[in-house]
Amino acid sequence: MAIYPVILAGGSGTRLWPLSSPDNPKQFSFLFGEQSLYQQTIQRISNMDELSDPIVTCNATHVDHVLNQTSQINQNLSYLIIEPVGRNTAPAITLAALSLRQSSQISNCDPIMLVMPSDHMIRNTNKFQHFIRTAFRLANLGYMVTFGIEPTKPHTGYGYIEMGTPIELSLQTSQQAEDMKYLQLSNFKEKPNLQTAKSYLKSGNYLWNSGIFMMKSSVWLSELELYRPDIYSACVKAWQYGHTDEYIKNPSKECFEDCPSESIDYAVMEKASAATLPETKSLVSKCAVIPMKVDWSDLGSWFSLWETGKKDSYGNTLIGNVVADNCNNSLLISTGPHISGLGLDSSVIIATNDGILATKLNVEQ
Repeated sequence: MAIYPVILAGGSGTRLWPLSSPDNPKQFSFLFGEQSLYQQTIQRISNMDELSDPIVTCNATHVDHVLNQTSQINQNLSYLIIEPVGRNTAPAITLAALSLRQSSQISNCDPIMLVMPSDHMIRNTNKFQHFIRTAFRLANLGYMVTFGIEPTKPHTGYGYIEMGTPIELSLQTSQQAEDMKYLQLSNFKEKPNLQTAKSYLKSGNYLWNSGIFMMKSSVWLSELELYRPDIYSACVKAWQYGHTDEYIKNPSKECFEDCPSESIDYAVMEKASAATLPETKSLVSKCAVIPMKVDWSDLGSWFSLWETGKKDSYGNTLIGNVVADNCNNSLLISTGPHISGLGLDSSVIIATNDGILATKLNVEQ
């Protein structure tokens, strides 16, 4: 059974201006090293024999970014799906699942999707691949699997996942049994305040929500049709009345505009993970979470960029054409003009050809 990476590259680039912008969002920026975050996402799993060429979803504004950056790393795509308008992650994943349903009708298989945001950082690639391989066991049994990050502190910038009871599977080796935990997914929690985050960490029963998922495409479509038939119907129509040019799919704009905007968590995962009562209509009733330690960050704030970046002896993260003198615990990034920081403390200065931002670094506890 094939595993298809589904790379979600449709982010709008509004949170980290001016480093990220609608024309050049974070996932296509070269922040850490010589590859963009989008390229790093693909490269992270490119040598796994179990995985097929990825499916990428993006909006029309970013097609050139996707094509150019994919070509730069000599990667082929199974599909490039161009979203006519932004409608969040649930519809984007549904379009990818519909592309696989169309393919599976020919090949008579039931492919598994590995859904990944394209703008996150994962430093420990080997461990990440290990978790992907072992999660296949659950996905192949019909589980919808999410990957939770074992928290290192009471972070207020992430959503949380509450772990349920263990799922017993017959593992091949004692080492696998020691390394891998399969758990029922009990609940999703919104970004907490500091006091709540501390209670989550103290309980030891919560994980950060990574936004990475694995499930059969048929399972996703069945659950979406059950819980959100409006999204399912709009996506099916958009796919049906769209047009295809080789591996590039353009769903119908008119149909897709009628689709509600919703995340995968709200549309399906929260409902399905709660569907353990006897009266549930769920076709699956099986949601799992796998805790993993892979040095992960969603890079969703200036603090997370500072926290993830390499630091000098004074705690500064310096990227690009910058110099820091008598600065402490600050983030300086320039993709354009030169920046000189003098006597800064817990500060952020970002300079690009689009603009300059100066603000305080909100250090999360």
